[in-house]
Amino acid sequence: MTQARRKLLVVARDPAICRYLRRRFSQHGYEISGTQQPDRASIMISEWCPDILMLETDLLTGDSVSHIQDIKAITDIPILGLLPGSVAEDVIEALDAGVDDCIASPFSLEELAARLRKMLRRDLLRRGLKPNFTSGELQIDLLAGRIRRGNHEFLLSDIQIRLLQRLIAADGGVVAIRELVQELWGAPDSSKIGALRRAIWRVRNKIETDPHRPVHILTEVRVGYRLASPSTVPTDGMSPVHMPAT
Repeated sequence: MTQARRKLLVVARDPAICRYLRRRFSQHGYEISGTQQPDRASIMISEWCPDILMLETDLLTGDSVSHIQDIKAITDIPILGLLPGSVAEDVIEALDAGVDDCIASPFSLEELAARLRKMLRRDLLRRGLKPNFTSGELQIDLLAGRIRRGNHEFLLSDIQIRLLQRLIAADGGVVAIRELVQELWGAPDSSKIGALRRAIWRVRNKIETDPHRPVHILTEVRVGYRLASPSTVPTDGMSPVHMPAT
């Protein structure tokens, strides 16, 4: 299974910027699309649903500032400003225009990756979601899309990340089946219940020592699922009694 990839939308006059990032930045877990036209950004956001927007600040003049305002009116997507240099006045102008953070050009890919991780983590916290969860030997990193259980490491698909985000956000509470289906497929469609059960089973195969006797993702029959609080999980990671795995 391939790792879930974050979507980065690049708005820059020079198409070489987008080509460079596609060629060199894919190893950091990003899928990249671009446009040279700021007025296309809001359309692409609606159609492509990127996780973050990178905007060349040379475009922050006249109508381009209103484009940022239009974007902010329809979505809370984090915006990273790409500056032509590190002049303080340019940084202030970009922040006043509505970007969330800035990076000066030329930049290293490592710095770009670090700034994007910071912005995504901040966005998760703003939405009341936790980027990390630890319970004994189990470590879940939602930003990296990875699970570590003891000496084993697993990648998460996009749907598995969103499933775990919702369960972690409930802080040990039960999340109804209807709510999980809504979160994963955008509508409370009863025909998706089987797909939800399969998604739960695949995640259990990654986080449970024995997925047939789960101790982390627990089933509340005919109600929903919950992620057990770390204090309630047996230290050996094994359930003392059989628990339903559907």
